[in-house]
Amino acid sequence: MAAKAKNKIKKSVNSKEKEDVKLSPAIVKQFFLDVKTEFFRIAWPDKKMTLGLAGIVVVLTGAISLYLGSVDFILGEIVSYVLG
Repeated sequence: MAAKAKNKIKKSVNSKEKEDVKLSPAIVKQFFLDVKTEFFRIAWPDKKMTLGLAGIVVVLTGAISLYLGSVDFILGEIVSYVLG
């Protein structure tokens, strides 16, 4: 009997949650207006900063890939020596 009461409570809660979520055109329009407002508040970096940070990313990516490639090569040689 208690399980039936719990199920009724869950059903009523779920139906209330569904009733609260109404996607009217006004709500959707307000959402996009808020997104536009927040988009213009973003402090975008200037071109010099963007190019500098992109350069750092490229250099670090190259360095890390060289390191990982050399470690892979060395470990492959060690394994082939032990197994061969």
